[in-house]
Amino acid sequence: MLSLDNAITTQPTSKVLKAYREAERKLLYATPYEEVEEAKKSLYALVGAKEEDLFCFTAGERENAAFVLYGNYFDHIVQTGKNFLMAPITERASLLKTMERLENVGCELLLLPVDASGRLTREILEKHFSPKISLLALSWVNSLTGVIQPIAEISDWCQEKGIRLYVEASEIFTKHFFRFQDLSIDYLSFAGELFHAPQGTGGVFMKKKSALNHSLFPETYTNIPGLIALGAAANEMMELMDSALLEVARLRASFEERLSLACPDVIFFGREAMRLPNTSAFAFPQIHGEALLFLLHQKGIKASRGGGSKQILSGVLQAAGAPIDLAEAAVTVTFSMMTDESEVEKLLKALVEIAL
Repeated sequence: MLSLDNAITTQPTSKVLKAYREAERKLLYATPYEEVEEAKKSLYALVGAKEEDLFCFTAGERENAAFVLYGNYFDHIVQTGKNFLMAPITERASLLKTMERLENVGCELLLLPVDASGRLTREILEKHFSPKISLLALSWVNSLTGVIQPIAEISDWCQEKGIRLYVEASEIFTKHFFRFQDLSIDYLSFAGELFHAPQGTGGVFMKKKSALNHSLFPETYTNIPGLIALGAAANEMMELMDSALLEVARLRASFEERLSLACPDVIFFGREAMRLPNTSAFAFPQIHGEALLFLLHQKGIKASRGGGSKQILSGVLQAAGAPIDLAEAAVTVTFSMMTDESEVEKLLKALVEIAL
């Protein structure tokens, strides 16, 4: 089965698996403290964090959301009385569900509209501002359309208003250069399985001024092989990022151009906005998205319409103003650095056969 659903998970590389197994072997004799510190240094380098910034190793996306949101409730909201939380209406389930639970203890959740590309703008933020807002949480990238949020603009606005900013950045890693230290982001989280690290690994970086009490999720490093493998994935991504980005962007551009020529009625989403180089969301108006997924699966190809801890693609597109019938027809394919030309050819051949 050809998996083009790399926004959900990616496979660890051979180097990452080797690092994991070597750490398991060393643990039989002693804790490999030196390798743990090297792994953390690699992660700091990957995100461009300062030495004074704090890092908490986690089990991934859901624990990240719980750590930041519940930690802010106990360490900040209770003390200040600023009990309003904001998120885009298109946000991923892991964030929204965690924020909704805080409504049971007196918080208010404001779901913000997005523009026609699915982005938050300064104008939208200004329109919904309240002095009671304590935190804005959002994903840097919509994993189903590839559209990138204007984080620099958003982070500057939050700093002006005294609002803490939590950014889930898993999909942006290795696909868009940034430095945590240069942005007014208070919390930045990631899940390792989205950049070829093992499942069940992830982390949260925090600016020193916004640090949370670690006692909620104490840093005990019970998964030392996972942490070391996460560092190995960070190293490998930094080494390959430039070449991998260029190749993936080339494959995506070739795919979209050739599909447009073969099937003139195909509609792509998010092309007018800044997107990740590996993501393509599209629709054939005459074919429902579920039917398209089924037909692709029969041809040995796995695509996506979202779900699980992610958003639903049709809901994201409708929130951005797409007609419901077109939104329901949409699917997403996500390439990775392991995708090659032959796999793109297989996808194109299958789509043309289905559409025509």
